[in-house]
Amino acid sequence: MNAFKTMVATGLAALLALSAPVAKAEETGSFSPYLVGTWDLRNGNTLLQVVNPTGRSLELLVAFFDDNEKGLKCLKEKLSHNDLLEVNVAKINPGAKLGVVKIVSHLNQRPTPGIVGFQRQIFGRTPVSESNLAAVPAGVLDEELKLILEVCH
Repeated sequence: MNAFKTMVATGLAALLALSAPVAKAEETGSFSPYLVGTWDLRNGNTLLQVVNPTGRSLELLVAFFDDNEKGLKCLKEKLSHNDLLEVNVAKINPGAKLGVVKIVSHLNQRPTPGIVGFQRQIFGRTPVSESNLAAVPAGVLDEELKLILEVCH
């Protein structure tokens, strides 16, 4: 019976290794030019915070999409070194109650790594959850940038 358990465990480990997702959030401390998160205004509000911990200024595109993938609104911002941008989603009124936010850092319209981000969901005056915005590998941005630029024209 032990040999059978070992064989099953080995098979499961191999299956998990082969089915690992291609695009996963970077948790290694490396920077990405592309952050993704969600926002929810159905029963509260979402605050987004983007930080530039680098020694250089960066430009940002902050694109909002609804939960049906429709582009809604774009913010174009600049972050100097060690700067912080806070976006109160309810105040910018994206035009839907729930969706996805995609944030790209760039210099001269070329994606440039260097940002980290956080999202905080608030109901009333109380933060309910706080998490990192997912740092997506830059290679995923190749196709996504076209969609983001359609919103940020």
